[in-house]
Amino acid sequence: MSIDNRMFPFIKVLKEDGYQVKPLKEPISKSSINKADILIIISALHKTNIDNWKLPTPEAFNDLEINELLQWIKEGGSLLLVADHMPFPGAIKKLSSNLGVEWLNGFVIDSVNWGMSTFSKREGTLAKHPLVNGRNKNEKVNWVATYYGSGFKLKDSTITGIFSFNNKDVVSYQTQEAWKMDNNTPVISSDELFQAAVMKKGKGKVALIGEASLFSAQLVGKDKNPVGINFQNNNQNLQFVLNLLHWLSGAID
Repeated sequence: MSIDNRMFPFIKVLKEDGYQVKPLKEPISKSSINKADILIIISALHKTNIDNWKLPTPEAFNDLEINELLQWIKEGGSLLLVADHMPFPGAIKKLSSNLGVEWLNGFVIDSVNWGMSTFSKREGTLAKHPLVNGRNKNEKVNWVATYYGSGFKLKDSTITGIFSFNNKDVVSYQTQEAWKMDNNTPVISSDELFQAAVMKKGKGKVALIGEASLFSAQLVGKDKNPVGINFQNNNQNLQFVLNLLHWLSGAID
């Protein structure tokens, strides 16, 4: 992956947890990723959409790259695929379809409160899964909060949804340009949408996350509210990110 400023906190977390992190500076191929255990792709874009967040959103990866990546996963590689709000899901439409999901190229937002989304065991929106439970009681995650992002539908029964929505006010705005939403913007219900899911594919593993700030440490809005791994929920966001990487690396199974 390429590393930008927003991902530095995530990179720091990875390194402090013992991972060796290197940017991928070449197109995806068996030779370029064959030495990696985990490939992390966060908000990939086609070059025409850089600083141009509106439709159309061409594919970020060509067919050869997708085929090579899928084969690498089947042979034992682990993929963390993250796509934030529109236009990022549009850039991975073909890749995500090959992985068994229909990723909506929109903004998943609480249309009434315009706040963060929360997923919890208590409400049944945070699934029971080994990566949620962690390796011991100190790693157990009870709730996670995300800031907008995107959602996807599961089209393959082998995929386990981790974050599901349980709020009728949460919808996916199918806007033609990022942040350009009004009463005329088409919306899709979140009833069948997920914002996190995992699967095993061949000998490998895949984690899909529809929100990128979860892997950052941002201060948003006029009140500078923390989101991501520094969100103030007793380090639950941070622990979820760590558990996710531990699952991908095989430390949690």
